[in-house]
Amino acid sequence: MGFIRAIKSFLVALSAGLFSVDNGAEQGYIRVLLALPPPRSSSLELLRRPVACALKNLSEGEPSSMRKLISSLAIASLAFTMTGCSEKAKNPVGFGLVEDDNHWQTSQVVIEDVLADSCLTLSTGAGDGYHLLIGSWEGQETRSLLLFEELPDTLLWPLIEAKLILTSYSQANEDSLIITAHSLQSGWQEEDVTWEHPWIAAGGDFESEAIAEGSYALISADGLELNFTGAGVQLVQGWLQGQTNNGLILRAADLQENNLKYFYTTNTLVYSPRLELTFSISDTSDTTVSAEASQDAFIVQLAASQDEDLLCVSDGTVRRSWIHFDVSTVPESVFVNKASLALSVSEFSAPLNSMTIAAYQVTDLETLAFSPGAAGSANLFSGKELLEINLTGLVQSWIKGIQNAGLILKVPTEYNDLSRALFFTSLADSLQRPRLTILYTTSPSQLARSATGDEIP
Repeated sequence: MGFIRAIKSFLVALSAGLFSVDNGAEQGYIRVLLALPPPRSSSLELLRRPVACALKNLSEGEPSSMRKLISSLAIASLAFTMTGCSEKAKNPVGFGLVEDDNHWQTSQVVIEDVLADSCLTLSTGAGDGYHLLIGSWEGQETRSLLLFEELPDTLLWPLIEAKLILTSYSQANEDSLIITAHSLQSGWQEEDVTWEHPWIAAGGDFESEAIAEGSYALISADGLELNFTGAGVQLVQGWLQGQTNNGLILRAADLQENNLKYFYTTNTLVYSPRLELTFSISDTSDTTVSAEASQDAFIVQLAASQDEDLLCVSDGTVRRSWIHFDVSTVPESVFVNKASLALSVSEFSAPLNSMTIAAYQVTDLETLAFSPGAAGSANLFSGKELLEINLTGLVQSWIKGIQNAGLILKVPTEYNDLSRALFFTSLADSLQRPRLTILYTTSPSQLARSATGDEIP
């Protein structure tokens, strides 16, 4: 180690012009180099003799010795680099500055015992999402709500035609779906509406007679068009005149298993649901005015209760899971190379065939509040039996003393889909339990100091 460090220092000094052939300080420095013990690396030992000879000739004033020394040191530097790369597998530091010794030890621990793990059911409201859902998926029916509060001031013109336009986003399959619109009898707010609230009847209080109807198979360039009936035109005319306006509910006329359609919401701005209203302004002239929805949401029928022995993450019907590992067995002074959470999949279902699951650091053990940014995430798709999420940064902070209150597992953007994933808990067989695998290295600061000679805070 001393031989390598001395050569490096000498090269730096030489390039800076600090030494000359006649410099007495250089002569002493060369004698120190020549007196150093052989390096432990066998590859470097082979290069020590030509370097030493060049240094000796330089100390005796041989004119060509400087060129020989520089050439020898260049070869030594190249060989040193190659030696470090070839022995990288033996040295977790990843470079040959640190010899293969007992200072750097890499260990792995697999934590299966958890302090707590449970499934949390939150709500079925969906006013914050970017999609409106209509149809059904695995027994869950979905309906969409629209409210138009900013209508044009056109009291002087009679309304002769009304049309609702939705821009399509995606669909679970290509089967056609008949969609009907109904006037709502109760008021609602997108931030707290659910299948049950605020309705007298679950699923929404609405008129049984449809005021508009359309098929998803008839998609124009703008999306799905629902043409209002005469009763529907009269309803909108009443809104323009100040009558009670609770908006519309859209539903599938005939539920078909796993026939789910997606449309954009007001959160996307450009593709907001809108009414196109045609007014008669004279006997021979009409004009059409657009009005975008001011509020929208989709509501979903609560799915059947899940197995209590499973962790759950779902969208639409929002479920999250809390899992809390005890990492106290890992020494505080280690450097975490990698930490990975592994969850064995029990069930998975997603209309669009995949879902993203993210892990968030719990910041309050009593309320289970969590940080806004995800500590890690991974995609789950059909056929995948194991979900793995990289949590290296978060686990390192736990090891350093940041409060460990566990993780919340959830979909990053909830209220957008009906995807669902169930995972085995700590009560399952050992091969299916949640696992936190931590690969760590002992005393990295001590290694860095031995390699550079500098103090590391």
